[in-house]
Amino acid sequence: WLNLASNIISPPNDEEKDVFYPRCAIPSVISSLYAVLSDETDKETLRASYSALVRDDFSIVRRAVCSSLVDFAAKVAADKPAMIDQELTPLFEKLAKDDNEVVLVMVAECYAPYANLLRQAGGSLDRMVTLVRDALVHRSWRVRLAVAENMARLPSIFSPDQIKTELMNGVFGVLRDIEADVRQLVVPGITSFIDVVGAQTFATEAMPTFHLLTEDACVQVRKELAKAAYSDVTMAPA
Repeated sequence: WLNLASNIISPPNDEEKDVFYPRCAIPSVISSLYAVLSDETDKETLRASYSALVRDDFSIVRRAVCSSLVDFAAKVAADKPAMIDQELTPLFEKLAKDDNEVVLVMVAECYAPYANLLRQAGGSLDRMVTLVRDALVHRSWRVRLAVAENMARLPSIFSPDQIKTELMNGVFGVLRDIEADVRQLVVPGITSFIDVVGAQTFATEAMPTFHLLTEDACVQVRKELAKAAYSDVTMAPA
């Protein structure tokens, strides 16, 4: 399997390099194979092969990498927790600069689950919080949407200091996003930040926007705002 994967990733002749479909299947194969290997050299080879796929010329291959990235990170973390920060976080940084929007969206969808793995492994979240911060103000609304989908998870992953200093401006910014789909996804998760930033700061920063959202042109945004307000009231201590 190792030889087969190596030959597919780095074919012996140039003509085979243009046949990219076999390489699309390799990321998930590597992830499955990694969990059953015991030889450290073989594992190192697989990690290097996975890294090579991140730099593949074809965006469809890089998209295949994104689809298995969190699963592969979980396999590596279960074996060597420190390794994911050393070898996998740089892959996220590389993919976050990709020139293909679909790749950017897919890797942004992985930020929260991967950062949570990294936190559990005891790794530094400094580089990941930067990626999330940049994604919240990305030029592509689809990237912002991908981060918004995991908005409620962020306070339990990053430290209060990271939330306050790195993320809150972006979080409150997407609450006023020009795209209704983004606003709709941000609203349900925004109240999870109250305990982190404090009720007073939250009221100062978010409530004026909430007032505007009550008259939002998108009915779905107004519905999500109403549900968030009702949930916050019913869960508040008597």
